[in-house]
Amino acid sequence: MPSSEGAAPRKTGSGRIRRLLGIAAPIVVGLLVGAAGLEVLARLAWEDGWRDPSQHGGPEGVELPVVEGILELGRANQQSIHRNVYYRTNSRGLRGPERSAIPAPGIFRIAVTGDSTTMGSGVLEEERYTDLLERRLGPEYEVLNVGMSGFNTDGVVERLDRNSRHYRSDLFVYGFSLNDIEGPNYRSRAGAPLPADFGRLYWARIAEIERSPSYFWRYFGAWRLARSRGGADPNAEVLDNFLDNPAAWADFLAGLDRYAALASSRGVCAHLLVHADLGDLGEDHPYLEVYDRVEAAARERGITVSQSFPYFAREYAGSEEALWVSLFDPHPNRIAHELLAQALYDGLMKLPPGCWQPR
Repeated sequence: MPSSEGAAPRKTGSGRIRRLLGIAAPIVVGLLVGAAGLEVLARLAWEDGWRDPSQHGGPEGVELPVVEGILELGRANQQSIHRNVYYRTNSRGLRGPERSAIPAPGIFRIAVTGDSTTMGSGVLEEERYTDLLERRLGPEYEVLNVGMSGFNTDGVVERLDRNSRHYRSDLFVYGFSLNDIEGPNYRSRAGAPLPADFGRLYWARIAEIERSPSYFWRYFGAWRLARSRGGADPNAEVLDNFLDNPAAWADFLAGLDRYAALASSRGVCAHLLVHADLGDLGEDHPYLEVYDRVEAAARERGITVSQSFPYFAREYAGSEEALWVSLFDPHPNRIAHELLAQALYDGLMKLPPGCWQPR
């Protein structure tokens, strides 16, 4: 019978598990520490102007529907959520409180039209540049916001026309954005048209990511969405239509003509506020030539102009994302709306005295 002296001890199942745990434990701890470190860094990088999506500013304890699209946004007498913030409309379908058709005695009313930036996509009512302007001007002034997301120049002017028949106003302002040139002759490089429900599904996906308690996961979600979008250079598309597409430019000029004619028919002055694109605010900002061309065209039609780009570039060149609503939405946030309000206020203060005469 062979001797058992010197034989190696057998490894039991529990021994293997202990050895495996001994190897895995430092790895797991390292991963947890690394994940915690990434979360801390993500929270430190979070911009002050980016809204916490759990704080939409609506009534507490009330479940509100989510709206997306012109038809839903323009519905009268609603309370809802749009782009993660409280959204309400009055009896005329304007975002905000009820307004009288004729201003109270001694009140000078300014009507501001435009698209999503003017409407205040992603910011609360009181954070919009129109509301900030009203508070800056003082109690003898009222600023009526008739902006609507998704409109081009034709839609912007038509909405102002329709509402100025009901609301008597003493001065018109058009908040111009680059995508206002989109129309029948606009050349898109996006390829096949998007499905009708793309916008709703896209923003629903964003809302789901933004509600994550992990700030790192929000950044990761933004990175994945950016990769999935891909596509053509948006700068090239915008420049092409403003500078190298005569038909689209002619459509835009026709819209400016209608705006100037509308103001003249109402007996008021017309002003244009140029909304700066917040993608790049450096010295090589891609749209400076476009802004100058739009300003020159407006002034040829008797429309005065405020340029907002210098107000943004002065402090935020190189840190443009600090002015976005969120990682996913480059619309102006509350900080950017303060700068738009300042740019518009300074421009209005240069208007001739005749523009400040009530109708």
